Amino acid sequence: MVMEFKLAAGDIRTWPVDLDVFQDVTGNAPPWYVLDASDQTGRYYGVCPWCDNPVQLIDLVQGDGVPHGRHCNKRITGFDTFVAEALRACPYKLKSKRPRISDRRETSPFSEKIRGAGIDQFDRIVHVLRSDIGIFISSAIAERWLRMWLAVDAPRYRAANLRNIPWMLALFAPASNLFGQHIIDPFLLSALERHLGAGGIQGGRLTAVPGRFYNLAFSFDAHRVEAVEGGSVRESIRLRVLDMTKGPAIADAPVVYRRTINIDPGRFERLLAAGDDHPGRNAHLRAVARQVSLEFGHA
Repeated sequence: MVMEFKLAAGDIRTWPVDLDVFQDVTGNAPPWYVLDASDQTGRYYGVCPWCDNPVQLIDLVQGDGVPHGRHCNKRITGFDTFVAEALRACPYKLKSKRPRISDRRETSPFSEKIRGAGIDQFDRIVHVLRSDIGIFISSAIAERWLRMWLAVDAPRYRAANLRNIPWMLALFAPASNLFGQHIIDPFLLSALERHLGAGGIQGGRLTAVPGRFYNLAFSFDAHRVEAVEGGSVRESIRLRVLDMTKGPAIADAPVVYRRTINIDPGRFERLLAAGDDHPGRNAHLRAVARQVSLEFGHA
């Protein structure tokens, strides 16, 4: 059961499936509220926030069930988009809770919207990630992540959608050196202090220790997504910090810290709805994203 809806494909803002909310945001106007000539029944429509395909809103007025959306599985008059590939990637349709990182959908307007949003909202994406992962990544690391996201065609990842772009940028990012990054996660700081001992952390950053070399890298894996009872979607990735000092073999690298990051798309959407004077805006990162996009052949 889809428990939220949008007004149009490509929109970011979502609303709960509720009659009062529906009437407030649609004004009971078509194409959201229409008379079905085949059975003379009034029907309510919206767009799935996860796959951008049309959904019929059920039990808004009558019935014993909980108001929810149901995928139409076809194009609906008045709605621009129906993308079968995106529908198969919807959390409500995914057959696996553990999508394979190698899975890609066909290039479509949906994947192009994801790519475009990743570029246009890059500064906000980085703002969300810095808070969520507890590491205030540098602009240089953020740029490397964006380049890799584009290089591996991550916007076509089967489980990617317009709501999880920040965390998918992290998921496809190359392992990054933790040295010099500002760490704001207190649990990560504690784990690093235990691992490195005295002098390894100063002012929330890894610092050089005379006579000692260490190489700590952080990366992301274990993407999980599933629709759970009640109609909500549970989605997460995992942050890992490994001690790579003895070499690049991950299987032999001691795990310094790991944490599951629960994905809350509402945080990203609220930031997108904020004005350009919000602190999440960053002119330098926006310029970086535009330049990287041009280098990859995107206007």
